[in-house]
Amino acid sequence: MEFSPAVLFVMAMLSVVMETEGCMCEFLSLREYFCQADFAVKAIPSNWTTDNDLEAAKSTFTLNILHSYKMPSFLANETEITVSSWESDGLCGINPGRPSYGQQHQRTHRPIFITGEVREDGTLWTQLCSHIALSWRWIPKPQRRTIKKFPNLTC
Repeated sequence: MEFSPAVLFVMAMLSVVMETEGCMCEFLSLREYFCQADFAVKAIPSNWTTDNDLEAAKSTFTLNILHSYKMPSFLANETEITVSSWESDGLCGINPGRPSYGQQHQRTHRPIFITGEVREDGTLWTQLCSHIALSWRWIPKPQRRTIKKFPNLTC
C-alpha cells in the first residue's frame, strides 16, 4: 500500500502531536477515528476550566460548532457543546487551542477537527489514542474532502 505525500505528512504530524509525556498512541486513519467516535465536528474551542484534583485533573472546554459530521441525536441541533478531557497530556488529555506555557493569549478562532464519545452520564469526552483533535489547517485538502464525506460513511 502506498501513501500520498499529504497522508504521510498528516501521519508525521500526528505522531508528533500524539507522542507526549507518558502518552504514546498508535496512529489511526481519520476514518477509524470517525467510526469509533460518538461525535465528530469542525469547531472553534474556547472557555477552558480545570478542576483542582491534582492527581487526575480534568479540563472542560466549549466547542463552537462550525460543521457537524457526526452527532448524537440529543445534540443534533446544538451549535455549542461542552467537552471534557484529562488536563495532563501525560494522561492523553486534549486541550485544543489552550495557550501554551509562555503564551499570554488563547489561540482563538482556529478551527479544529475533533472526535469524542458520550459517557454513560451524558457528558462528552475526548482523549488521545481513542479520539483525535487536529488543527483544521494541518489537514491537507484531499483529507478535508474525505472528512466532508464522513456523514455518508458506513462504518
